[in-house]
Amino acid sequence: MKCKYTLDSKYLSSGCGIRKLVSLGLGGGIFGIIARNNINTNDSAEAMLWVSVFAWVTTFIFYVYRAHGKVAFTACGEFYYSLVMTISYIVTTVFWGVYNTFPLSSPANRRGLLVFILAILICVNYLEQTIWSGIASYKSYTKSDPPAEGAVNEAVVENGKAEVEITRL
Repeated sequence: MKCKYTLDSKYLSSGCGIRKLVSLGLGGGIFGIIARNNINTNDSAEAMLWVSVFAWVTTFIFYVYRAHGKVAFTACGEFYYSLVMTISYIVTTVFWGVYNTFPLSSPANRRGLLVFILAILICVNYLEQTIWSGIASYKSYTKSDPPAEGAVNEAVVENGKAEVEITRL
């Protein structure tokens, strides 16, 4: 029994796929720096670590799932996922900036500044994903499908008589 694994090359080279790869790289950088350098001295570092690990794992699962040609979310679901990740990263980035960035005299705080910069970049990345998935969600919501061939449409006109229209494509 042979297993066939095919990758969706259109998705991998699309803007959406590239944005997901960027978020995977930035999120991995954030939790890698925090975990490697023991920067978890306060609650803001622990919150940033939890958010970055959760976002990285879920984004990785959805990316691999989508790369194999499957769709994990509808456009609306993708919008809400990106919105939750954006809000989570914005909140933890603000707390990280307040508690872990300054003063810059020690090497640990320089790493804290690097994490802060990566967190700002990933906030922008997830915000961009939210905007694009919101546009896609809006388009799919407002899109009206044309009637099928042979569909019968009835309408009542001013004089009360019913008119029948048969669609021909």
